[in-house]
Amino acid sequence: MNGMKICSSIHYTAPYQYNRTYPNFRSVGFLDMPKEDIFQRIKDSLNYQYFIGQGTEAEVYKIKDTDYCVRIPYETKDLYSFNYTKDLTPADKLNHAEAKLGFGATIMKYIEGILPKTFINNDKHRYNLQSQAADMPIKSYSSLLHQIGVAIDNDMLFDFTGGNIIINPQKQELTAIDFIKMSPDYPRSTSPMNEMFNALTSYGTKQEIGLKIMKKILLTGLEEFKPNVKPCMDLELFDFVEFFENGNMRADEKIDTAPFNKYIEELKHIKKLELKDSKYAAQLESIIKKVEAEILKLR
Repeated sequence: MNGMKICSSIHYTAPYQYNRTYPNFRSVGFLDMPKEDIFQRIKDSLNYQYFIGQGTEAEVYKIKDTDYCVRIPYETKDLYSFNYTKDLTPADKLNHAEAKLGFGATIMKYIEGILPKTFINNDKHRYNLQSQAADMPIKSYSSLLHQIGVAIDNDMLFDFTGGNIIINPQKQELTAIDFIKMSPDYPRSTSPMNEMFNALTSYGTKQEIGLKIMKKILLTGLEEFKPNVKPCMDLELFDFVEFFENGNMRADEKIDTAPFNKYIEELKHIKKLELKDSKYAAQLESIIKKVEAEILKLR
């Protein structure tokens, strides 16, 4: 959603070793007010002063004097006909809802940051934003990857566009803001690493920035294979090979992808063994170093 700013936090216990929990939301103050007061505050905010942005289905407004925003579908007519509830499904939480108003309307935490889509027609500002994302640490990318992993666990997919990821350079946060339910009638495969890259580089970027983001994503995926780390999703969902080959096509100097592909097959095999028996840890560390060396060759 263009210009949309909402907020959540992913809970983790140590670098690269995340609890597989949903975002931890707090509902205090505004959300505990009487229903009539909540609706009145929302209605007072539905004007240009508090307008954040819009997508294909709804508009989003900052709720005055709060740290929340509200998503209002276009067909919505009367707020007072809504059934306010804080009873949320995992799908609601993944999309950052803290309360539901009915008819697709939701109250969400306000997230500070910028969407790449904001600069769809301004290459200079977009490149600068993407460059700042490229300089973020691995843990920022790990948080994003884990958001996608939790979604997959709940049969949901990341709608990976530049209008659905918030970049906050100050806090070094990357937040996906739109997950959709998998349709059994129209199944879509998921490629998490490619999806992260496509969202961050939407509408075009400089080659050097794209390669830097690509290597950061590959190294982030590699963190999930380290000894004593439980991967955030099924090992076969890590699309290293396809993603690396895409990066090789963009690199100035092409390198042979065959060694990398072989190492990834071995990496996934050994990781499966290590998850059952720690005696494979040293072997796992060895193959990780080989994969990392191949990644760093991309220039």
